[in-house]
Amino acid sequence: MLQGRQPGTASNSLGSFTQKFTKAYNELVPEKHPRMQSRLPGTPSGPAHTQWCLHHDPTVETRKEPWGVEIVSHILLLYTTSKWRADVEALWSFLNGEYIVTANNNCSTHVHISLAKGYSVSDLKNLAASVIYFEPALEALVPPNRRGNEYARSNWIDNANFGYKKKLRSESIAMIMKCGIDEEVINLMNPRGERYFGWNFLALRKYKTIEFRRGAASLSVRDAFMWVELAVSFVLAALRLGSAQELTAIPATVGGLRAFMSQAKLENALGQKNPPHVNRLFQDRVKDERVDPIPVGDLTPEKRLKLKKKIEADAKSDPMLDRLKSAQASGTI
Repeated sequence: MLQGRQPGTASNSLGSFTQKFTKAYNELVPEKHPRMQSRLPGTPSGPAHTQWCLHHDPTVETRKEPWGVEIVSHILLLYTTSKWRADVEALWSFLNGEYIVTANNNCSTHVHISLAKGYSVSDLKNLAASVIYFEPALEALVPPNRRGNEYARSNWIDNANFGYKKKLRSESIAMIMKCGIDEEVINLMNPRGERYFGWNFLALRKYKTIEFRRGAASLSVRDAFMWVELAVSFVLAALRLGSAQELTAIPATVGGLRAFMSQAKLENALGQKNPPHVNRLFQDRVKDERVDPIPVGDLTPEKRLKLKKKIEADAKSDPMLDRLKSAQASGTI
């Protein structure tokens, strides 16, 4: 949620606001950083994968300031590079200087993770099994508004293949480990082609990326780095320790998850002396803490309408997948 700090900067529509916002960013932020564009209908556009984009999202839309808008990162980045981190810091410096950043319960941070070598079937099975196994630990770390959320459903309890069939976690993991091809893993984790789970495997089919959707809204650059580091370290740890046998040796608690994620060894990758930002999530947490996921259940008429609008909007244009298309069309990936 964004609102101008200075008097006289108010806008009477989201389109007007995003035009002013992108213009101010492109004028004030040094050109060594990516430019910004609005992807709202009727606004100029350019190569999406090289720029920050403002995108309309029905889940956070408002009719007046503060305006609900989705900010999407330029896609061609390596998390461990100082260049990308500097780009993010420049964006947040601009935000903090010119705008008031707030959040409501509908705001969130999503992270897409790809591997340069791609995901093997074994990689996907290990990651999917880790998602199911450590869900109670991750549930304890995220804010209450990210629990039982219809846009980030539990991959286990809200899953037609698992929870709806009364499958235990161990039984669900056994089903995953029997998969022989990518499609079988994808269909188990995202049944009926539905993307609104905590971990979305659907984009693997065309773009080789997995989306982490559980993160809360980022209100600072540290928040943004925290959720990115959580997603990246979880994936890397799962590739190393995600087999069914290795998972059972680690408790599915906050302390167990922290030990599991430490295997990603992001400290060296970041080239920093300070611990990763993700350690903020574990500060002052009880080592044995775990929280069972909450089923989404029946939605209110208002939530059903908003979900319907979101599904329709995503069918027309998905901001991150649009960027991957742009990168492919340019021959960059």
